[in-house]
Amino acid sequence: QGESVFTRSNGSTWRQRLSVSPVLHEGKRPHHFIAVISDVSTRADGLAKPMDAKQIDHATGLPTHSHLLELLNTHLRDAQNSAQLVGLMLIRMAPRAALPSTVLAAPRLSAGLRMTAQRLQQLLRESDTVALYGTDQLAVLVPAVKDSITLTTLFARLQAALEQASHEYTVLGIEQLQVGSASTLQTGYSSQALIEQAQSSLRTFATRAARAH
Repeated sequence: QGESVFTRSNGSTWRQRLSVSPVLHEGKRPHHFIAVISDVSTRADGLAKPMDAKQIDHATGLPTHSHLLELLNTHLRDAQNSAQLVGLMLIRMAPRAALPSTVLAAPRLSAGLRMTAQRLQQLLRESDTVALYGTDQLAVLVPAVKDSITLTTLFARLQAALEQASHEYTVLGIEQLQVGSASTLQTGYSSQALIEQAQSSLRTFATRAARAH
C-alpha cells in the first residue's frame, strides 16, 4: 500500500491511496493482483496506517474477519464517547438450490465477494469498511453516523444496488445476495449484541426469501 499526492491546475493538491493485493492459486503462487485506488484528500487524520499482511484475505484483497472485529470494537468505543451510531450489514452469497454446495468453489466465491465489495465501496465513505465476514459472507461496517435516518437511508441504498445487480451473479452459481443489518440504536454499544442482531436480520431475510419461492 502507498499514497501519492497530485497537484491540480489551480495549485491545490489531492491525495490517492493505492492498495495492491495478490490473489493466489492453489499452488500459493500469485494468479493475478487486485488494485484499489481511493481518493483520501478529505481525510482528516493524515496518512492512514497501512494494514498488516495478516489483516488482509489474499483471495479477495479484503480485510479479514479478525481485523473487522478489531475495527468494530474501536469504532464502538469512539461512537459511545461521541454519542454517535455504528451500523453493521452482513451479505451472504446464497447458491442456487438446484446446484450442489460445491458449486461455489473458491475461485467463483472469491469473484462474487470481490465484485460485491467493489460495488459497495462505490457507495460508501472513506471511513466505512467492507470486510470478509465468513467464507461466503461480507460485512459492511459504518461508524460515526449522526442519526438513524442517515444510516437507514445508506443501508437501503446498498441493498437496492445489490438487488439491481443480482442478475450478474448467476454465472457464478449465486442465486441471491441475502442481506441483514443492525445498528447500535437497537443493540447499544456491545459488539456481540450488534453482530447477533445483524445475524438475526440475515436469517429473517433468508427465511422470507425461501417462503417467496
